[in-house]
Parts: sequence; C-alpha cells; structure tokens
Amino acid sequence: MLNEIYCQGMTNVIKIFTLINEQTQRLVNAFTELFFWVPENSKQSFSEWFADTDRLRKDYIQVFENHLTKMRGGQ
Repeated sequence: MLNEIYCQGMTNVIKIFTLINEQTQRLVNAFTELFFWVPENSKQSFSEWFADTDRLRKDYIQVFENHLTKMRGGQ
C-alpha cells in the first residue's frame, strides 16, 4: 500500500518535470520569436542556459524513472 502511494508520487514528479521541460521550451521559442532585436550573443547565452537546464531536468527524469522501476519490482 505504502509502496503504491510512493510510486504514484514518483510518477507525479516525473509528470511535473516533463511539463516543466515542455513549458520551458515554449518560453525559449517565444523568447527567440518575440525578441528578435536582442543581440545574438544574448540569444546564444539563453539557448546555452536552456540546453544545460534541459539536460539536467532530463537527467532527473531518468533517475526518477529508474528509481520508480526498481520500486515497482523491475530491474
């Protein structure tokens, strides 16, 4: 019972991180479309920041998914 609740919580965490990734990607798209007048080096810095944070969130999602698989009895 407790394991099921824990697994559901981990599933929700994964969904939240996935949603954050999607919304952040929309923010990047809006930034690059709306602020076309921003200097290229600022756009590049923002894109690099997004890429770094995106990789970090994807790493967290992978860790959570692996942990969830183990908690459910998988390998």
